[in-house]
Amino acid sequence: PVTYVFTLRNIGTIPVADVSMVDDTCADVVFTSGDDNNDGILDIGEIWNYRCSTTLFTTSTGVVTATA
Repeated sequence: PVTYVFTLRNIGTIPVADVSMVDDTCADVVFTSGDDNNDGILDIGEIWNYRCSTTLFTTSTGVVTATA
């Protein structure tokens, strides 16, 4: 079993909405914390945390994609 922890930061100049993360190794990437004002928008300076778990049977390299 492997647990991945991801950190997502907004380094842009405007807040972003409809944020999602997908990992090609884990089926479900779950938001765990970081939306300081609970508005569902990744504000400038916020750091959002995600987690997923899976079982690996061979050496693996994962690709994580964040979209907003």
